[in-house]
Amino acid sequence: MDHLLAGQLERLQTDCIDCYLLHGLNSKAWPKLDGLRVIDFLEEAKADGRIRYAGFSYHDDPQFFAPIVDAYSWDFARSNTTTWM
Repeated sequence: MDHLLAGQLERLQTDCIDCYLLHGLNSKAWPKLDGLRVIDFLEEAKADGRIRYAGFSYHDDPQFFAPIVDAYSWDFARSNTTTWM
């Protein structure tokens, strides 16, 4: 994750990204990212100033949303799900 962020910062020619979005989280992607310690990465990147706000976009059924939203103190989230009731 650090390597990806370093490349993004370099391409954007900046030292900080205001709103960093983990795109397309769902019931399959989340366990993989969680296993890669994405929360630790976000905390470190926020602490050292590389990102200001961390969020995610969600693309899955509503019943799989809670484990993701409850895993971290997200700054923002967006859902692209059409099955919300």
